[in-house]
Amino acid sequence: MGKKVIKVLKGVAITGSAAAGVSVLGDANLAYAQSLEENVVEQTLEETVVETTLEVQTELNQFNTYTYETVESAEEAIAEAEVQITETEAEKAEAVAEMESVQQEIDLSVEEQASVQSQLDTAVNEKATLQQEMADRKEAYEEAGYATAGLDEQQVVVDEKIIEETAVRTQLDEANKDLTVDNYYKNQGRVLAKDMILYKLILTGEVSAEDADKVVFGENFNHDYVGKHYCVKYVKIIDGEPVYIERYFDYVTCDEEGNSLYQGLVENENDSSIVAGINVVEKTPTYKVWKEDSHKVSTYDKNVTGMIKNQKVFGYTFHAAQRDEQAGWYAEEGQQAKGVEWYTQKQYQQDAANRNEYKDFVETATTTISTLDEKIAELTATLSNITNQINYLCEDIEDIQVEIQEYDNKIKYLKDKVDALGDRIQEIMAGQQAQQVKNDVTTPVAATRTIEEAAVPAYVQTIQPVQAIQPVQTIQPIQSIQEVQVPLAVVDVEMEDDVVETVTIQEQEVAMAGENTRHMAVWNGSTLPLLGAIAGFIGITKVKRNEN
Repeated sequence: MGKKVIKVLKGVAITGSAAAGVSVLGDANLAYAQSLEENVVEQTLEETVVETTLEVQTELNQFNTYTYETVESAEEAIAEAEVQITETEAEKAEAVAEMESVQQEIDLSVEEQASVQSQLDTAVNEKATLQQEMADRKEAYEEAGYATAGLDEQQVVVDEKIIEETAVRTQLDEANKDLTVDNYYKNQGRVLAKDMILYKLILTGEVSAEDADKVVFGENFNHDYVGKHYCVKYVKIIDGEPVYIERYFDYVTCDEEGNSLYQGLVENENDSSIVAGINVVEKTPTYKVWKEDSHKVSTYDKNVTGMIKNQKVFGYTFHAAQRDEQAGWYAEEGQQAKGVEWYTQKQYQQDAANRNEYKDFVETATTTISTLDEKIAELTATLSNITNQINYLCEDIEDIQVEIQEYDNKIKYLKDKVDALGDRIQEIMAGQQAQQVKNDVTTPVAATRTIEEAAVPAYVQTIQPVQAIQPVQTIQPIQSIQEVQVPLAVVDVEMEDDVVETVTIQEQEVAMAGENTRHMAVWNGSTLPLLGAIAGFIGITKVKRNEN
Protein backbone atom coordinates (compact mmCIF):
# COMPACT_ATOMS: atom_id res chain seq x y z
CA MET A 1 0.00 0.00 0.00
CA GLY A 2 2.80 2.45 0.88
CA LYS A 3 4.62 1.79 -2.39
CA LYS A 4 1.49 2.61 -4.44
CA VAL A 5 1.15 5.94 -2.67
CA ILE A 6 4.82 6.77 -3.22
CA LYS A 7 4.43 6.00 -6.94
CA VAL A 8 1.43 8.33 -7.24
CA LEU A 9 3.15 11.06 -5.27
CA LYS A 10 6.16 10.84 -7.51
CA GLY A 11 4.01 11.68 -10.52
CA VAL A 12 2.03 14.29 -8.65
CA ALA A 13 5.17 16.00 -7.44
CA ILE A 14 6.76 16.09 -10.86
CA THR A 15 3.51 17.09 -12.56
CA GLY A 16 2.81 19.80 -10.03
CA SER A 17 6.30 21.16 -10.42
CA ALA A 18 5.98 21.24 -14.18
CA ALA A 19 2.60 22.94 -14.02
CA ALA A 20 4.07 25.67 -11.85
CA GLY A 21 6.79 26.18 -14.40
CA VAL A 22 9.60 25.67 -11.92
CA SER A 23 11.67 22.84 -10.48
CA VAL A 24 10.64 22.33 -6.90
CA LEU A 25 13.04 19.45 -6.39
CA GLY A 26 16.21 21.12 -7.28
CA ASP A 27 17.66 21.14 -3.80
CA ALA A 28 17.79 18.08 -1.47
CA ASN A 29 17.38 20.32 1.52
CA LEU A 30 14.05 21.66 0.33
CA ALA A 31 11.23 21.31 2.80
CA TYR A 32 9.07 19.28 0.45
CA ALA A 33 11.82 16.75 -0.09
CA GLN A 34 12.29 16.58 3.66
CA SER A 35 8.61 15.84 4.14
CA LEU A 36 8.78 13.03 1.63
CA GLU A 37 11.86 11.62 3.36
CA GLU A 38 10.09 11.62 6.70
CA ASN A 39 7.28 9.50 5.31
CA VAL A 40 9.71 7.09 3.71
CA VAL A 41 11.42 6.65 7.09
CA GLU A 42 8.08 5.86 8.64
CA GLN A 43 7.25 3.36 5.88
CA THR A 44 10.67 1.72 6.18
CA LEU A 45 10.33 1.29 9.91
CA GLU A 46 6.84 -0.16 9.53
CA GLU A 47 8.06 -2.63 6.92
CA THR A 48 10.94 -3.60 9.19
CA VAL A 49 8.54 -4.32 12.05
CA VAL A 50 6.32 -6.34 9.74
CA GLU A 51 9.27 -8.39 8.49
CA THR A 52 10.56 -9.10 11.97
CA THR A 53 7.13 -10.20 13.19
CA LEU A 54 6.05 -12.10 10.06
CA GLU A 55 7.04 -15.45 11.52
CA VAL A 56 4.83 -15.00 14.57
CA GLN A 57 1.83 -13.53 12.76
CA THR A 58 0.04 -16.87 12.62
CA GLU A 59 0.66 -17.42 16.31
CA LEU A 60 -0.42 -13.90 17.13
CA ASN A 61 -3.58 -14.25 15.11
CA GLN A 62 -4.25 -17.61 16.79
CA PHE A 63 -4.58 -15.89 20.16
CA ASN A 64 -6.21 -12.78 18.63
CA THR A 65 -3.50 -10.67 20.18
CA TYR A 66 -4.27 -7.75 17.87
CA THR A 67 -7.23 -6.99 20.09
CA TYR A 68 -4.63 -5.77 22.60
CA GLU A 69 -3.58 -2.30 21.41
CA THR A 70 -1.56 -1.23 24.43
CA VAL A 71 1.25 -2.74 26.43
CA GLU A 72 -0.85 -2.44 29.56
CA SER A 73 -3.74 -4.49 28.12
CA ALA A 74 -1.36 -7.17 26.87
CA GLU A 75 0.39 -7.31 30.24
CA GLU A 76 -2.97 -7.69 31.96
CA ALA A 77 -3.77 -10.56 29.61
CA ILE A 78 -0.39 -12.14 30.40
CA ALA A 79 -1.11 -11.84 34.13
CA GLU A 80 -4.49 -13.48 33.66
CA ALA A 81 -2.93 -16.27 31.59
CA GLU A 82 -0.24 -16.85 34.22
CA VAL A 83 -2.95 -17.14 36.87
CA GLN A 84 -4.71 -19.67 34.69
CA ILE A 85 -1.42 -21.52 34.23
CA THR A 86 -0.93 -21.66 38.00
CA GLU A 87 -4.48 -22.88 38.54
CA THR A 88 -4.19 -25.45 35.74
CA GLU A 89 -0.87 -26.71 37.08
CA ALA A 90 -2.51 -27.11 40.49
CA GLU A 91 -5.36 -29.06 38.90
CA LYS A 92 -2.83 -31.16 37.01
CA ALA A 93 -0.95 -31.81 40.25
CA GLU A 94 -4.19 -33.02 41.84
CA ALA A 95 -4.81 -35.27 38.84
CA VAL A 96 -1.27 -36.64 39.04
CA ALA A 97 -1.72 -37.31 42.76
CA GLU A 98 -5.01 -39.03 42.03
CA MET A 99 -3.36 -41.11 39.32
CA GLU A 100 -0.58 -42.10 41.72
CA SER A 101 -3.19 -43.08 44.30
CA VAL A 102 -5.05 -45.17 41.73
CA GLN A 103 -1.75 -46.71 40.65
CA GLN A 104 -1.07 -47.69 44.26
CA GLU A 105 -4.49 -49.35 44.35
CA ILE A 106 -3.61 -51.17 41.15
CA ASP A 107 -0.29 -52.31 42.62
CA LEU A 108 -2.01 -53.60 45.75
CA SER A 109 -4.68 -55.28 43.65
CA VAL A 110 -2.02 -56.87 41.46
CA GLU A 111 -0.30 -58.23 44.57
CA GLU A 112 -3.61 -59.52 45.86
CA GLN A 113 -4.34 -60.97 42.45
CA ALA A 114 -1.00 -62.80 42.47
CA SER A 115 -1.69 -64.12 45.98
CA VAL A 116 -5.18 -65.31 45.09
CA GLN A 117 -3.86 -66.80 41.85
CA SER A 118 -1.21 -68.66 43.83
CA GLN A 119 -3.84 -69.99 46.24
CA LEU A 120 -6.02 -70.97 43.31
CA ASP A 121 -3.15 -72.76 41.59
CA THR A 122 -2.34 -74.56 44.83
CA ALA A 123 -5.94 -75.65 45.29
CA VAL A 124 -6.22 -76.79 41.68
CA ASN A 125 -2.94 -78.70 41.92
CA GLU A 126 -3.96 -80.20 45.25
CA LYS A 127 -7.23 -81.34 43.77
CA ALA A 128 -5.51 -82.76 40.70
CA THR A 129 -2.95 -84.57 42.87
CA LEU A 130 -5.67 -85.97 45.09
CA GLN A 131 -7.73 -87.07 42.13
CA GLN A 132 -4.68 -88.77 40.63
CA GLU A 133 -4.00 -90.50 43.93
CA MET A 134 -7.61 -91.65 44.06
CA ALA A 135 -7.30 -93.02 40.55
CA ASP A 136 -4.07 -94.85 41.37
CA ARG A 137 -5.38 -96.28 44.59
CA LYS A 138 -8.61 -97.28 42.97
CA GLU A 139 -6.69 -99.19 40.33
CA ALA A 140 -4.61 -100.97 43.00
CA TYR A 141 -7.77 -101.61 45.02
CA GLU A 142 -9.46 -103.26 42.10
CA GLU A 143 -6.37 -105.25 41.06
CA ALA A 144 -6.18 -106.66 44.61
CA GLY A 145 -9.77 -107.85 44.30
CA TYR A 146 -10.94 -105.53 47.06
CA ALA A 147 -13.73 -104.22 44.88
CA THR A 148 -15.17 -107.67 44.23
CA ALA A 149 -18.89 -107.84 44.78
CA GLY A 150 -19.95 -109.72 47.93
CA LEU A 151 -16.66 -109.12 49.68
CA ASP A 152 -18.06 -106.47 51.98
CA GLU A 153 -20.71 -108.82 53.27
CA GLN A 154 -18.27 -111.68 53.76
CA GLN A 155 -15.83 -109.41 55.58
CA VAL A 156 -18.52 -108.54 58.07
CA VAL A 157 -19.06 -112.22 58.72
CA VAL A 158 -15.36 -112.93 59.18
CA ASP A 159 -14.93 -109.98 61.53
CA GLU A 160 -17.79 -111.21 63.66
CA LYS A 161 -16.23 -114.69 63.83
CA ILE A 162 -12.84 -113.24 64.81
CA ILE A 163 -14.47 -111.29 67.63
CA GLU A 164 -16.18 -114.46 68.90
CA GLU A 165 -13.01 -116.53 68.59
CA THR A 166 -10.99 -113.93 70.44
CA ALA A 167 -13.50 -113.66 73.26
CA VAL A 168 -13.60 -117.44 73.89
CA ARG A 169 -9.83 -117.79 73.65
CA THR A 170 -9.36 -114.94 76.11
CA GLN A 171 -11.74 -116.56 78.57
CA LEU A 172 -9.82 -119.84 78.32
CA ASP A 173 -6.56 -117.97 78.91
CA GLU A 174 -7.99 -116.19 81.89
CA ALA A 175 -9.19 -119.60 83.23
CA ASN A 176 -5.73 -121.08 82.63
CA LYS A 177 -7.22 -123.58 80.20
CA ASP A 178 -5.86 -124.65 76.86
CA LEU A 179 -7.85 -124.75 73.61
CA THR A 180 -8.74 -128.39 73.69
CA VAL A 181 -11.60 -127.79 76.12
CA ASP A 182 -15.02 -126.22 75.66
CA ASN A 183 -15.12 -127.22 71.95
CA TYR A 184 -12.96 -124.26 70.96
CA TYR A 185 -11.79 -125.86 67.72
CA LYS A 186 -15.25 -127.04 66.67
CA ASN A 187 -17.25 -123.97 67.59
CA GLN A 188 -14.72 -121.18 67.02
CA GLY A 189 -11.67 -122.40 65.11
CA ARG A 190 -13.44 -124.50 62.50
CA VAL A 191 -16.20 -121.93 61.80
CA LEU A 192 -13.71 -119.04 61.49
CA ALA A 193 -11.53 -121.06 59.12
CA LYS A 194 -14.50 -121.84 56.84
CA ASP A 195 -15.50 -118.15 56.54
CA MET A 196 -11.91 -117.13 55.92
CA ILE A 197 -11.68 -119.72 53.12
CA LEU A 198 -14.83 -118.40 51.48
CA TYR A 199 -13.60 -114.79 51.87
CA LYS A 200 -10.39 -115.50 49.99
CA LEU A 201 -12.18 -117.48 47.28
CA ILE A 202 -14.35 -114.41 46.63
CA LEU A 203 -11.35 -112.05 46.95
CA THR A 204 -9.30 -113.97 44.38
CA GLY A 205 -12.22 -114.40 42.02
CA GLU A 206 -12.38 -118.15 42.36
CA VAL A 207 -16.01 -117.84 43.37
CA SER A 208 -18.46 -115.11 42.58
CA ALA A 209 -20.71 -113.56 45.17
CA GLU A 210 -23.69 -115.17 43.40
CA ASP A 211 -22.18 -118.66 43.80
CA ALA A 212 -20.66 -118.17 47.26
CA ASP A 213 -23.51 -119.99 48.97
CA LYS A 214 -23.20 -122.88 46.49
CA VAL A 215 -19.67 -123.75 47.51
CA VAL A 216 -19.56 -127.24 49.05
CA PHE A 217 -17.66 -127.60 52.31
CA GLY A 218 -17.19 -131.27 53.16
CA GLU A 219 -16.14 -131.60 56.80
CA ASN A 220 -13.80 -134.40 57.74
CA PHE A 221 -12.62 -133.69 61.23
CA ASN A 222 -12.96 -137.12 62.80
CA HIS A 223 -9.43 -137.91 61.86
CA ASP A 224 -6.12 -137.41 63.59
CA TYR A 225 -4.29 -134.08 63.72
CA VAL A 226 -2.94 -134.39 60.20
CA GLY A 227 -5.99 -136.01 58.63
CA LYS A 228 -8.62 -133.40 59.58
CA HIS A 229 -9.76 -131.25 56.63
CA TYR A 230 -12.40 -129.40 54.66
CA CYS A 231 -13.11 -130.74 51.21
CA VAL A 232 -14.16 -127.67 49.27
CA LYS A 233 -15.88 -128.14 45.91
CA TYR A 234 -16.95 -125.40 43.46
CA VAL A 235 -17.18 -124.67 39.76
CA LYS A 236 -15.01 -122.10 38.01
CA ILE A 237 -15.72 -120.86 34.51
CA ILE A 238 -12.52 -121.03 32.51
CA ASP A 239 -12.50 -119.95 28.85
CA GLY A 240 -16.26 -120.06 28.89
CA GLU A 241 -16.41 -123.61 30.13
CA PRO A 242 -17.35 -124.81 33.65
CA VAL A 243 -14.45 -126.52 35.41
CA TYR A 244 -14.80 -128.62 38.51
CA ILE A 245 -12.50 -127.58 41.35
CA GLU A 246 -11.81 -129.71 44.41
CA ARG A 247 -9.51 -128.42 47.16
CA TYR A 248 -8.63 -129.49 50.71
CA PHE A 249 -8.17 -127.02 53.55
CA ASP A 250 -7.39 -127.19 57.23
CA TYR A 251 -6.35 -124.67 59.87
CA VAL A 252 -3.76 -124.33 62.61
CA THR A 253 -3.30 -121.96 65.52
CA CYS A 254 -0.91 -118.95 65.24
CA ASP A 255 0.94 -116.71 67.66
CA GLU A 256 0.84 -112.95 68.05
CA GLU A 257 3.22 -112.46 65.11
CA GLY A 258 1.05 -114.65 62.89
CA ASN A 259 3.41 -117.62 62.79
CA SER A 260 1.65 -120.98 62.34
CA LEU A 261 1.92 -123.25 65.38
CA TYR A 262 2.26 -126.76 63.94
CA GLN A 263 2.04 -129.69 66.27
CA GLY A 264 5.44 -131.12 66.91
CA LEU A 265 7.20 -127.88 66.00
CA VAL A 266 6.15 -126.02 69.12
CA GLU A 267 5.84 -127.02 72.71
CA ASN A 268 2.07 -126.64 72.84
CA GLU A 269 -0.02 -125.44 69.90
CA ASN A 270 -3.07 -125.38 72.17
CA ASP A 271 -1.71 -122.96 74.79
CA SER A 272 -4.35 -120.24 75.13
CA SER A 273 -1.77 -117.83 76.50
CA ILE A 274 0.29 -118.11 73.31
CA VAL A 275 -2.32 -118.59 70.60
CA ALA A 276 -3.55 -115.35 68.98
CA GLY A 277 -5.75 -116.75 66.23
CA ILE A 278 -5.84 -119.29 63.41
CA ASN A 279 -4.26 -119.65 59.95
CA VAL A 280 -5.87 -121.54 57.05
CA VAL A 281 -3.63 -124.15 55.39
CA GLU A 282 -4.18 -126.08 52.16
CA LYS A 283 -3.52 -129.79 51.92
CA THR A 284 -2.24 -131.63 48.84
CA PRO A 285 -4.13 -134.88 48.22
CA THR A 286 -3.06 -137.87 46.08
CA TYR A 287 -5.55 -139.18 43.47
CA LYS A 288 -5.96 -142.73 42.33
CA VAL A 289 -6.04 -141.72 38.62
CA TRP A 290 -4.86 -138.60 36.96
CA LYS A 291 -4.20 -137.16 33.57
CA GLU A 292 -1.26 -134.85 34.27
CA ASP A 293 -0.83 -134.37 38.00
CA SER A 294 -1.63 -137.00 40.60
CA HIS A 295 -2.15 -134.26 43.18
CA LYS A 296 -4.63 -132.31 41.08
CA VAL A 297 -8.18 -133.47 40.60
CA SER A 298 -9.09 -134.50 37.04
CA THR A 299 -12.43 -135.09 35.43
CA TYR A 300 -13.29 -137.82 32.98
CA ASP A 301 -15.93 -138.69 30.46
CA LYS A 302 -17.54 -141.43 32.53
CA ASN A 303 -17.67 -142.88 35.99
CA VAL A 304 -15.40 -145.74 36.95
CA THR A 305 -16.31 -147.50 40.17
CA GLY A 306 -13.65 -147.22 42.83
CA MET A 307 -11.58 -144.70 40.87
CA ILE A 308 -13.89 -142.08 39.42
CA LYS A 309 -16.89 -140.67 41.20
CA ASN A 310 -19.85 -138.53 40.17
CA GLN A 311 -19.76 -134.97 41.50
CA LYS A 312 -22.73 -132.62 41.16
CA VAL A 313 -21.75 -129.01 41.91
CA PHE A 314 -23.43 -125.71 40.95
CA GLY A 315 -25.87 -127.73 38.89
CA TYR A 316 -23.15 -129.38 36.84
CA THR A 317 -22.32 -133.13 37.00
CA PHE A 318 -18.69 -134.12 36.68
CA HIS A 319 -16.81 -137.45 36.67
CA ALA A 320 -13.82 -136.78 38.96
CA ALA A 321 -10.96 -138.92 40.21
CA GLN A 322 -11.19 -140.28 43.72
CA ARG A 323 -8.63 -139.33 46.36
CA ASP A 324 -6.23 -142.08 47.45
CA GLU A 325 -6.78 -141.95 51.21
CA GLN A 326 -4.25 -144.71 51.79
CA ALA A 327 -1.54 -142.58 50.20
CA GLY A 328 -2.37 -139.81 52.65
CA TRP A 329 -1.47 -136.13 52.21
CA TYR A 330 1.42 -135.16 50.06
CA ALA A 331 4.02 -132.77 51.37
CA GLU A 332 7.21 -131.63 49.73
CA GLU A 333 10.44 -131.56 51.64
CA GLY A 334 10.32 -129.00 54.43
CA GLN A 335 6.54 -128.75 54.34
CA GLN A 336 3.98 -130.07 56.77
CA ALA A 337 1.50 -132.76 55.78
CA LYS A 338 -1.02 -130.81 57.84
CA GLY A 339 -0.90 -128.27 55.00
CA VAL A 340 0.89 -125.16 53.83
CA GLU A 341 -0.16 -121.65 54.75
CA TRP A 342 -2.82 -120.48 52.33
CA TYR A 343 -4.49 -117.57 54.11
CA THR A 344 -3.26 -116.46 57.51
CA GLN A 345 -5.15 -114.33 59.98
CA LYS A 346 -2.55 -111.60 59.55
CA GLN A 347 -3.13 -111.63 55.80
CA TYR A 348 -6.84 -111.35 56.29
CA GLN A 349 -6.41 -108.50 58.74
CA GLN A 350 -4.17 -106.72 56.26
CA ASP A 351 -6.66 -107.18 53.43
CA ALA A 352 -9.50 -106.00 55.63
CA ALA A 353 -7.43 -103.02 56.81
CA ASN A 354 -6.51 -102.15 53.23
CA ARG A 355 -10.11 -102.22 52.16
CA ASN A 356 -11.23 -100.18 55.16
CA GLU A 357 -8.41 -97.71 54.74
CA TYR A 358 -9.22 -97.28 51.06
CA LYS A 359 -12.83 -96.62 51.88
CA ASP A 360 -11.83 -94.10 54.52
CA PHE A 361 -9.43 -92.53 52.03
CA VAL A 362 -12.13 -92.28 49.37
CA GLU A 363 -14.53 -90.74 51.86
CA THR A 364 -11.94 -88.24 53.10
CA ALA A 365 -10.68 -87.51 49.59
CA THR A 366 -14.21 -86.99 48.34
CA THR A 367 -14.88 -84.54 51.15
CA THR A 368 -11.55 -82.82 50.51
CA ILE A 369 -12.26 -82.54 46.80
CA SER A 370 -15.65 -81.10 47.57
CA THR A 371 -14.05 -78.58 49.88
CA LEU A 372 -11.43 -77.81 47.25
CA ASP A 373 -14.14 -77.32 44.65
CA GLU A 374 -15.80 -74.78 46.91
CA LYS A 375 -12.46 -73.10 47.57
CA ILE A 376 -11.59 -73.06 43.89
CA ALA A 377 -14.97 -71.57 43.04
CA GLU A 378 -14.55 -68.93 45.74
CA LEU A 379 -10.98 -68.10 44.69
CA THR A 380 -12.02 -67.99 41.05
CA ALA A 381 -14.79 -65.54 41.86
CA THR A 382 -12.41 -63.46 44.00
CA LEU A 383 -9.81 -63.50 41.25
CA SER A 384 -12.42 -62.42 38.73
CA ASN A 385 -13.50 -59.55 40.98
CA ILE A 386 -9.91 -58.45 41.50
CA THR A 387 -9.23 -58.66 37.77
CA ASN A 388 -12.31 -56.59 37.04
CA GLN A 389 -11.26 -54.10 39.69
CA ILE A 390 -7.82 -53.82 38.12
CA ASN A 391 -9.42 -53.29 34.72
CA TYR A 392 -11.65 -50.56 36.13
CA LEU A 393 -8.67 -48.91 37.82
CA CYS A 394 -6.70 -49.09 34.59
CA GLU A 395 -9.60 -47.37 32.85
CA ASP A 396 -9.48 -44.71 35.58
CA ILE A 397 -5.76 -44.31 34.93
CA GLU A 398 -6.44 -43.86 31.23
CA ASP A 399 -9.12 -41.27 31.95
CA ILE A 400 -6.81 -39.41 34.33
CA GLN A 401 -4.01 -39.55 31.78
CA VAL A 402 -6.35 -37.99 29.23
CA GLU A 403 -7.25 -35.35 31.81
CA ILE A 404 -3.57 -34.68 32.52
CA GLN A 405 -2.90 -34.43 28.80
CA GLU A 406 -5.70 -31.89 28.54
CA TYR A 407 -4.11 -29.93 31.37
CA ASP A 408 -0.75 -30.13 29.60
CA ASN A 409 -2.36 -28.92 26.39
CA LYS A 410 -4.04 -26.08 28.23
CA ILE A 411 -0.82 -25.12 29.99
CA LYS A 412 1.06 -25.21 26.70
CA TYR A 413 -1.67 -23.13 25.08
CA LEU A 414 -1.53 -20.58 27.87
CA LYS A 415 2.27 -20.42 27.81
CA ASP A 416 2.20 -20.00 24.04
CA LYS A 417 -0.37 -17.28 24.54
CA VAL A 418 1.90 -15.59 27.06
CA ASP A 419 4.74 -15.80 24.54
CA ALA A 420 2.45 -14.45 21.80
CA LEU A 421 1.37 -11.62 24.06
CA GLY A 422 5.00 -10.90 24.79
CA ASP A 423 5.62 -10.73 21.06
CA ARG A 424 2.61 -8.44 20.78
CA ILE A 425 4.10 -6.19 23.43
CA GLN A 426 7.35 -6.11 21.49
CA GLU A 427 5.36 -5.31 18.37
CA ILE A 428 3.54 -2.44 20.10
CA MET A 429 6.81 -1.12 21.49
CA ALA A 430 8.42 -1.41 18.06
CA GLY A 431 5.55 0.61 16.62
CA GLN A 432 5.98 3.16 19.36
CA GLN A 433 9.68 3.32 18.68
CA ALA A 434 8.98 3.76 14.97
CA GLN A 435 6.60 6.59 15.82
CA GLN A 436 9.23 8.11 18.03
CA VAL A 437 11.80 7.93 15.26
CA LYS A 438 9.28 9.51 12.89
CA ASN A 439 8.65 12.29 15.38
CA ASP A 440 12.36 12.82 15.82
CA VAL A 441 13.01 12.99 12.07
CA THR A 442 10.02 15.18 11.16
CA THR A 443 10.40 18.97 11.48
CA PRO A 444 6.97 20.51 11.69
CA VAL A 445 6.44 23.26 9.01
CA ALA A 446 3.53 25.62 9.50
CA ALA A 447 3.10 26.30 5.78
CA THR A 448 2.96 22.66 4.86
CA ARG A 449 -0.49 21.41 3.96
CA THR A 450 -1.61 17.79 3.59
CA ILE A 451 -3.26 16.40 0.52
CA GLU A 452 -6.54 16.28 2.45
CA GLU A 453 -6.26 20.03 3.18
CA ALA A 454 -5.58 20.66 -0.49
CA ALA A 455 -8.72 18.77 -1.36
CA VAL A 456 -6.88 16.12 -3.46
CA PRO A 457 -9.41 13.77 -5.11
CA ALA A 458 -9.61 10.18 -3.92
CA TYR A 459 -8.26 9.03 -7.24
CA VAL A 460 -6.07 10.60 -9.91
CA GLN A 461 -7.51 11.39 -13.34
CA THR A 462 -5.52 10.84 -16.48
CA ILE A 463 -3.42 13.95 -17.16
CA GLN A 464 -3.36 15.40 -20.65
CA PRO A 465 0.04 16.12 -22.13
CA VAL A 466 1.40 19.43 -20.94
CA GLN A 467 2.74 21.97 -23.43
CA ALA A 468 6.41 22.66 -23.33
CA ILE A 469 7.52 25.40 -21.03
CA GLN A 470 9.87 28.14 -22.09
CA PRO A 471 13.47 27.45 -21.26
CA VAL A 472 14.68 28.64 -17.96
CA GLN A 473 18.05 29.05 -16.48
CA THR A 474 19.86 25.94 -15.45
CA ILE A 475 19.59 25.16 -11.77
CA GLN A 476 21.13 22.53 -9.57
CA PRO A 477 20.80 18.90 -10.82
CA ILE A 478 17.43 17.45 -10.01
CA GLN A 479 17.43 14.77 -7.32
CA SER A 480 16.27 11.35 -8.54
CA ILE A 481 12.67 10.66 -7.69
CA GLN A 482 13.70 7.41 -6.00
CA GLU A 483 15.62 9.43 -3.46
CA VAL A 484 12.66 11.69 -2.73
CA GLN A 485 10.74 10.97 0.41
CA VAL A 486 6.93 10.65 0.54
CA PRO A 487 5.07 13.33 2.48
CA LEU A 488 3.97 12.06 5.89
CA ALA A 489 0.38 13.18 5.38
CA VAL A 490 -0.31 10.81 2.48
CA VAL A 491 1.41 7.58 3.65
CA ASP A 492 -1.88 5.94 4.54
CA VAL A 493 -3.72 7.03 1.36
CA GLU A 494 -4.04 4.30 -1.24
CA MET A 495 -4.89 5.17 -4.83
CA GLU A 496 -6.42 2.75 -7.24
CA ASP A 497 -3.80 1.55 -9.71
CA ASP A 498 -6.30 0.94 -12.49
CA VAL A 499 -7.38 4.65 -12.66
CA VAL A 500 -3.95 6.26 -12.31
CA GLU A 501 -1.98 7.31 -15.35
CA THR A 502 0.84 9.64 -14.45
CA VAL A 503 2.63 11.69 -17.12
CA THR A 504 6.14 12.52 -16.03
CA ILE A 505 7.81 15.66 -17.40
CA GLN A 506 11.32 14.97 -18.55
CA GLU A 507 13.95 16.31 -16.24
CA GLN A 508 15.64 18.11 -19.17
CA GLU A 509 12.51 20.13 -19.83
CA VAL A 510 12.18 21.02 -16.22
CA ALA A 511 15.79 22.10 -16.29
CA MET A 512 15.26 24.19 -19.39
CA ALA A 513 12.41 26.02 -17.81
CA GLY A 514 14.56 26.66 -14.82
CA GLU A 515 17.17 28.49 -16.90
CA ASN A 516 14.73 31.36 -17.45
CA THR A 517 13.72 31.62 -13.78
CA ARG A 518 16.97 30.95 -11.91
CA HIS A 519 16.04 33.40 -9.25
CA MET A 520 13.20 31.09 -8.06
CA ALA A 521 15.77 28.61 -6.85
CA VAL A 522 16.44 30.76 -3.91
CA TRP A 523 12.90 30.84 -2.64
CA ASN A 524 12.25 30.31 0.91
CA GLY A 525 12.04 26.47 1.32
CA SER A 526 9.07 26.79 3.60
CA THR A 527 6.83 27.85 0.70
CA LEU A 528 7.69 24.97 -1.58
CA PRO A 529 5.40 22.28 -0.07
CA LEU A 530 2.43 24.58 -0.48
CA LEU A 531 3.35 25.36 -4.03
CA GLY A 532 3.78 21.66 -4.80
CA ALA A 533 0.36 20.86 -3.37
CA ILE A 534 -1.25 23.71 -5.32
CA ALA A 535 0.49 22.58 -8.47
CA GLY A 536 -0.68 19.04 -7.94
CA PHE A 537 -4.20 20.21 -7.28
CA ILE A 538 -4.22 22.34 -10.46
CA GLY A 539 -2.92 19.45 -12.51
CA ILE A 540 -5.47 17.00 -11.16
CA THR A 541 -8.30 19.55 -11.63
CA LYS A 542 -7.25 20.03 -15.22
CA VAL A 543 -7.29 16.33 -15.85
CA LYS A 544 -10.72 16.02 -14.34
CA ARG A 545 -12.03 18.93 -16.46
CA ASN A 546 -10.64 17.43 -19.64
CA GLU A 547 -12.35 14.10 -18.87
CA ASN A 548 -15.66 15.82 -18.24
